Order: sequence, then structure tokens, then C-alpha cells
Amino acid sequence: MKKLWQPTLPLLCIVLLLAGCKKSTTSTGTSSSGSYYMKFKADGVQKEFLQNASGSFNRPQTTNTANYASTFGGTLDPLMATKNNMTIALVTVGPAKLNQLYTNYKTTAAGMLKAYIVQPGYYDENGVFWLSWSDDFISAIPPGTTTSASVTVTAAGSSGIRGTFSGVLYNSDYSKKLIITEGDFFLKMQ
Repeated sequence: MKKLWQPTLPLLCIVLLLAGCKKSTTSTGTSSSGSYYMKFKADGVQKEFLQNASGSFNRPQTTNTANYASTFGGTLDPLMATKNNMTIALVTVGPAKLNQLYTNYKTTAAGMLKAYIVQPGYYDENGVFWLSWSDDFISAIPPGTTTSASVTVTAAGSSGIRGTFSGVLYNSDYSKKLIITEGDFFLKMQ
């Protein structure tokens, strides 16, 4: 089976580079240091990334003007893109709405909506890359692979972007699963 990582990895690398273009600056965030941040638990272990904590919200895609892209990301070290780095891509048909829970799986629950793309990508402290897949790929990924990622943007403006996220991510050969919980961000708007 051809790895799904190969066609998506260049796109994710571009997203990671865009998210890492600017260093974080002091603001009114609620992290322990008072700066912009992206924090979450990875298998129950707290992570807090204060560098390159930036993102974009509702940028029209040039190839398809019906789609809008948003990116959210942060790193532990501003010069180390392939370790301790979390990035989330959100693509919606039409502008994304605030306080809407977007998923990468089909749902009929009130307040939840499947986005065109909700894709968290994470490089851990060892440089292992983890990714979540949409249920659109269910026939190409191994049976039993969980398709579960979500993001909610609660505020977006000149002072920054706030939101929450969670998901189930896999390493490149699907042999290991990583559970992301309690994801929270306050990012500098790019």
C-alpha cells in the first residue's frame, strides 16, 4: 500500500513553514509566560509551544475561491522545524465560522461540521512525525485507524486567534497512535 504521507507531506511542510515565519511576541495570552502559545497534551503529557505561535484565518485559496484556508501552529524552538512542532490545517467550503466545531469525520451532531480538511501534524521531541487522516481516506488507511480530529476557532482578529483542538494521530506506518487532548491556542495573526 502506498503511504498516504507522500502526497500530503509537501503540503504539510508548506503549512509548517508558513506557521513558522514569525516569532511569538508578548501579548495578553494566558500561557505561563504571558505570550502567544499553542498547548496540548500528547498521550497525557503537557506540551507548551511559545515560539512561532502564529496562524492565519479564512484566507481564500487561489486555486478554488470557494475554499478558505486557516493555519495554526507553534514550536518549542524557533530554529528546529522538525522537532516539537504542532501545526493544524483547516480548509472549509466558504469562510470558517467562529465557535463552530470542525471535524475530519462525518457527523450529524448539532454544533459539529465536517470540514474539507482538518489535519493536525506534529513533530515530537524525537523528530517522529504524526498525522491525522480524514475519513475520506478510510479505504486507503489500515482497518481500525481512528479518524478523529477537530478544531474550533473562538476568536480571530488583530489581537490574535484563539481556539481549541484535539485528535488521534498516527506515525508514518500506522504502528503507533498518539492521542492529542486539551489543545488550546492563542496565536499571533499573520
